[in-house]
Amino acid sequence: MSAAESDGSRVRSETPLGRVGCVGPLASEMMSSMSDQWSCSHFSISNARNDSTSNLLELLRRIAAEIERREISPMDILDVTIASEITGDGPWWSGSVYWSADSAEAT
Repeated sequence: MSAAESDGSRVRSETPLGRVGCVGPLASEMMSSMSDQWSCSHFSISNARNDSTSNLLELLRRIAAEIERREISPMDILDVTIASEITGDGPWWSGSVYWSADSAEAT
């Protein structure tokens, strides 16, 4: 069990994502300019279920530390999402980072 798991927080390991899908009237135009498949890696982190559950700044620091630990270049980051789940104790913050080592080559 890692240190992150022992305090009740969640860190999900990097996972490749699958197919890109589009909907709407411009979907065919969008797909013609995009490759059929595209993958990236991601990790997700949430605060521990304790007094730090609603501490957004702590979550952001942990996300930054994980980016540094994995040595992810800022140029390779595709997206960062932050979400909250409302609990009886207030918001429970979580975040995900999506990146691709090939993102610089794709532009």
